[in-house]
Amino acid sequence: LQLVPGQSYLFDQSDSSNDGHPLGFSITTDGTHGGGTRRDQQIHYFIDDQEVTAEIYKTQLVSGSGDVRYLELSIPTGSIISLYYYCQVQPGMGGQLGTSGYTSTSLVVTIPAGNESQTVYYQDTETGSATLTVTAPNSFLAPDTLSLSIIPSTPQLNPTITATSPADGDQNVSLDPGIRLTFDQPMQPSTLAQLGVRITMGGTLSDGVLSGGIEVPRFSLQELADSGLASYGYQPRNRQLTFQTSLTLPDDTWIQVVLEAGQLFNLTGQALTPTSSIFQFKTKSTASINSYWVSPMGDNVTGDGSQTGPWKTVTYALSQATSASKDIPMTLQLTAGTYSAADGETFPLVLKDYVNLEGAGIDQT
Repeated sequence: LQLVPGQSYLFDQSDSSNDGHPLGFSITTDGTHGGGTRRDQQIHYFIDDQEVTAEIYKTQLVSGSGDVRYLELSIPTGSIISLYYYCQVQPGMGGQLGTSGYTSTSLVVTIPAGNESQTVYYQDTETGSATLTVTAPNSFLAPDTLSLSIIPSTPQLNPTITATSPADGDQNVSLDPGIRLTFDQPMQPSTLAQLGVRITMGGTLSDGVLSGGIEVPRFSLQELADSGLASYGYQPRNRQLTFQTSLTLPDDTWIQVVLEAGQLFNLTGQALTPTSSIFQFKTKSTASINSYWVSPMGDNVTGDGSQTGPWKTVTYALSQATSASKDIPMTLQLTAGTYSAADGETFPLVLKDYVNLEGAGIDQT
């Protein structure tokens, strides 16, 4: 296997056939089994899309743990060191990774007798020049020496984000959505933690521009992960980065997300473009679909919790609050009046998660 200096490679060990066989790299044949040491420079280890230490990776592979398991190996520009891959548990299961630089290549092409022309295709990853010698089968003809230019047939383009979820302009989005980015090329997982995110909540959206609103301080994925306020992961198979914060967004509100991605690179070391991108979405409204009314003049038997058919007691209303969640909280609207044990209340009231009590005002409820 020949690797190109200046590029990065992902070795996916997610398949269960890799259980018990953690991959390792060394400058010694067969690694630790051949008297060498494991090489961890320019290598990143990932379990379930989270970067881990080399030892944790080995332990997880030995025990067969983790669903998504891969290594990122970067070959420095100009490197001529020969690397060997090996199984860190079983000897004799490895091989060599060639990492030498480019060497000159000579091409000799023989054109069969009678052919008027012959086209030779030559492809390399570096631009340069070479000499092509064309020799005719008839000995009395002198060989023709031609010069040619080597031009990459498919120049590598900078990576881009091809899709976001939520998509730009989406509405009725949940209050704690996971943000998912899809890239058009495989990315270096070790660089994704540097993604910067700025979020603005509220304001007015006009012609794609959000004005006003409250801006959350800028953060990087690494900072959020270190603080325990978010998690993120990269799935190399579908080139998707997903991050989830513990932030609950306000309902019925426009949200603007600005991505600062100048430090994200693909496997060939090219930066993501554009370095900054914006998308907006609107969260769902929960006020109308998950609000219920309670009134001293209501009825727990015939009432349905609507504004025209309120329940009588807060105690009963709380017993009906079984569908409240972080995504769709519930609000109990208490109309003016007195709520007492004499009218059927049971104290103390046992409040539930994601259920809000909203009175008619001071000295009224």
